[in-house]
Order: sequence, then structure tokens, then C-alpha cells
Amino acid sequence: MATTVTAPGGGRWRVGRRWLPWRFRLRRRLDGVEGLEEGAHVGDLLDAVDGPAVAVIAVVTVALFLWFLLPVVIALIELFALALIVSLGVLVRIGLRRPWLVDAERLDRHGRHTWQVVGWRRSGRAVTELADKLRLGQPPTQLPH
Repeated sequence: MATTVTAPGGGRWRVGRRWLPWRFRLRRRLDGVEGLEEGAHVGDLLDAVDGPAVAVIAVVTVALFLWFLLPVVIALIELFALALIVSLGVLVRIGLRRPWLVDAERLDRHGRHTWQVVGWRRSGRAVTELADKLRLGQPPTQLPH
């Protein structure tokens, strides 16, 4: 629920609510993609169908199947675990009445103000009021009531 606000002086702010004291930073990994080698074809393997060749073809097929299927299965397990952890985290935060962090971060310069607000609705109202205050050009020295 982050909102970008422009103050009358031209300053840009991001106002929002978060529930972790840190932010996730996504890093982009740029690796070169290797080209496929030319050479052996499937038809060449099928010409020499003997007992050992069938075993080799079966092993290669299973290895390729696992090579592509195993990452998908692992990704699905991680996705399920992440959904479970996030759901439990939200339930615990709401049940124990832990405070939400309301942020006002300056986008064009360095600067951040953070307040702790208990309650989902109350923190949502605080984000809205803080965004309105910044649109009017008032500094975010304290959280509006």
C-alpha cells in the first residue's frame, strides 16, 4: 500500500506501511547464456539400440527429466513454505497486536521517517493522513493524529 506523493516544493515521498524492520533488496544476476553444442542427434542414438544403449538412453532420459523437473518441484515447495510463513506471520502480528511500521521515505534525497502504529486500520489511516500532510507541504516531523 505504498503511495508516492509530490510535495508542493517538488520533493517526492514514498509513504507506506511495512511489517519488517528491514527491506528486501532484489539483486539482478546477469549471467551469460551458453549456446547449445552441435553434434549428436537423437536419431544417432536410436541407430545403435542394443542392451547397453537402451540403458544409457534410459539413464540420460531420467537424468534430463530430473534436471528439469527437480527445480520446479523445489520451487513449488519453497513457494508453499513462503505462503505458510507469511500467513502465520500475519496472524501472529494481528493476534499479538504488534505495531506496523509507517514509513515516509524521501525519493529525491536521502531521508526516512518511521513510526510504529498498532492496528491495521489505524496504520492505514496514518499512511493516508501522512500522505495528505506531505501533499500540503508540511514536514513529517511527527505522525498526524
